[in-house]
Amino acid sequence: MSDAEKDLQEACRGESLDANASLAAVVSMFAYLVTVLLSRGGVLDALAPGTALWWAVRFMNYLCYASVNCFVMSVSWLLITKGFSWLRAADMLLSLLLWSVVFFAAAFRMDPAAYHFSPSLFFRVFMPFVSGSFGLPSLLIALYIVSPFIAGSLSRMTVGQHASLCFMMVLMLSFIPGVLVFSDACYALHGRSLIWFVTLFILSAYIRRDPGIIKLSASSSFCFWLACAAVTTAAMYVLPGALYSVFGKNSYASSIYEYNSILTLCSSFFMFAGFMRLKPVKWSLCGLLPDLVPLMLGVCIIAACPWTDKFIYGRLASPRRFAGTAAVIPLSLMYTLAIFAVALSAEFIRKTLFSMLLGSRNEVSEDGR
Repeated sequence: MSDAEKDLQEACRGESLDANASLAAVVSMFAYLVTVLLSRGGVLDALAPGTALWWAVRFMNYLCYASVNCFVMSVSWLLITKGFSWLRAADMLLSLLLWSVVFFAAAFRMDPAAYHFSPSLFFRVFMPFVSGSFGLPSLLIALYIVSPFIAGSLSRMTVGQHASLCFMMVLMLSFIPGVLVFSDACYALHGRSLIWFVTLFILSAYIRRDPGIIKLSASSSFCFWLACAAVTTAAMYVLPGALYSVFGKNSYASSIYEYNSILTLCSSFFMFAGFMRLKPVKWSLCGLLPDLVPLMLGVCIIAACPWTDKFIYGRLASPRRFAGTAAVIPLSLMYTLAIFAVALSAEFIRKTLFSMLLGSRNEVSEDGR
């Protein structure tokens, strides 16, 4: 083992890299919002394939597409040692329910004719966790709930057994669906499933257990991240036509960039590795990072809410009208930053009020004893 790997291993043992994982989580959530804006804002569909802007915007999209896996790996790194709290789980579920109801009420107020009350709609609004109306936030909450059981099982494995489990999970859920594009025997669901998030948890736990697997420097890791995004962009320009000629349809092309694809998994690993190989964060922001990470779920819920996405990305922050100009890229980043800041502030206020309410109830219960 090299001196650099020994230093990294010592850093992991001392948990000094938790700030790096927190930084990776915050940056990953911002990058995820970029993909949401490009998709729901209609930018991706407004560009003609093969143009310079198409290449630039698609590259930015696929570069940020690794953010979901990276975010899951980052929070998994932190969950391994932070432990589980039912109060925290209740707070996550409350955040999901509250924002679902608030934003549905706002959407209904703006356009009542667009909604017709039915048991299905009631189920989606008031039971968002089990209805699937919020995909990514629900999966993140589910991962948090099962994380202590997975961590406990992994702690009883040897390093070799853990490595074998990582290999088998990646083989079944990433490699095979990526090669046999028409097969999803293990129901990875393009990486939008709890079993894929559990796989990322297992991978993150192995990296924390054996940090020597990260052999590249931060700069090299980020360069490989960029390279993976470039290869994905090129593949999405070439392969859809080839797949159509073989299978008669090009819907299989999405397997190239989905969350569980080989390219996206590699891109996510290099993105995560780049942050973890940075020198442990020691600036003043370091103290804020642990407080920012718990707010990221609320940011995700608010920014990707299905009830108001047409209003937010169609009216307030719609870079689609600039899709024909080079301004679309900086404007997309500026809109994303604004949405991120507003969502972060709103979730911070909600979480603060919840903490104050919980604190006052605890004081009342203590006085009543």
